[in-house]
Amino acid sequence: MSDKIEYWSCDKSGINLLCREWHEAVDEFIDEHEGELPETVEVYGFAVSDLPSVENLAKRAVDEMMKYLDENFGGDDPQEPTAEVKSAALEFAKALRDGFLCQRCRLMKTQIVNLEEYIAGEWVSGFLYGADEEAGSKEAKTSST
Repeated sequence: MSDKIEYWSCDKSGINLLCREWHEAVDEFIDEHEGELPETVEVYGFAVSDLPSVENLAKRAVDEMMKYLDENFGGDDPQEPTAEVKSAALEFAKALRDGFLCQRCRLMKTQIVNLEEYIAGEWVSGFLYGADEEAGSKEAKTSST
């Protein structure tokens, strides 16, 4: 399972993930926020969910189709798929998986950004330096969960 953060948002729902960098998400929040800005904003990092393996997809497809055929057209004893069917299912599952765009993401990181410091250009990112490390002469002013 990949834990690489690929999208950022200030919306925890993870809907309409468009920002590829954390600061883009903060800028978008500032641009779209109505009224006085809060002192801080939470920024959420999301990783794209992994699809099931080709083998898992193939087995699932064969199992479902065999069940349907057995229930509707089979006899008393369920039939087993042939080696040819299993091989064809693997090819089908590979083509299906290769052409499928996964649009589900998992929340991986929450970061709190002080907006006053961010806007003033004084905010040092834990994203860039690690939340526990120092960035140059300033401490990273972040907290993560």
